[in-house]
Amino acid sequence: MSFDSLLNATLTLKVNTPAANSQGEPVDSWAGSTSIKARVQPVSGSEEFIVGRKTVRATHKIFCRTTTAITARNRFTWGSRTLEVLLVRNIDEASHHYEIDAYEIT
Repeated sequence: MSFDSLLNATLTLKVNTPAANSQGEPVDSWAGSTSIKARVQPVSGSEEFIVGRKTVRATHKIFCRTTTAITARNRFTWGSRTLEVLLVRNIDEASHHYEIDAYEIT
């Protein structure tokens, strides 16, 4: 079984494009960037990350090819769900695939 045959979900990569609200204050705005094939799995147990001053628990692991640059400043949409990227690993630094820890925003 090939790696690509395991990629059974289509995600849209979102890039933060800061904007200003009606008072001129900065607000986050997320623009769709690229559709990618991926595998999304819920995380059993908990993996915690310190983001700013709060602890965030990963709720999903995402696996995808390394053909698109992905960083912890990105988000994905998956149907009606939004997954915030917490950590991106290039497994064995071989550029075969990414393993991404993500948090579902509710």
